[in-house]
Amino acid sequence: MPRGKTTIRFIGGIFDGDIDEVATIYLAQFMEVRLEHWTRVLDDGSAQIVKGSKLDSRWDNYSVDVYEKQLERDNNNFFIYKYVKTKDVFRCLAKTKKGTRCLNTAKPDEDNCPRHTGK
Repeated sequence: MPRGKTTIRFIGGIFDGDIDEVATIYLAQFMEVRLEHWTRVLDDGSAQIVKGSKLDSRWDNYSVDVYEKQLERDNNNFFIYKYVKTKDVFRCLAKTKKGTRCLNTAKPDEDNCPRHTGK
């Protein structure tokens, strides 16, 4: 794969029309872009919706828009990524040896991450 940077354009989803420069090594068939809102669990067990890009140690879930790379480039020779779906990502429910909640993401449609499912 060539080295350097290239330009991509998103079609559809909330990033419709956005143009970004990325390293060519990241030109995978699918690209996931995390949305800016995520949920944090508070000490009393309630949830708080947070706006911001950085997750903290109390994060519970977030969503990503999934885009698929198209075969054709646009008129500006940009790579095109077309919106496929929005997917929810949940945190592993397992506890660590220290008694804190695991920071890994759970496997799709499961409660735990690969480390805590034994698979």
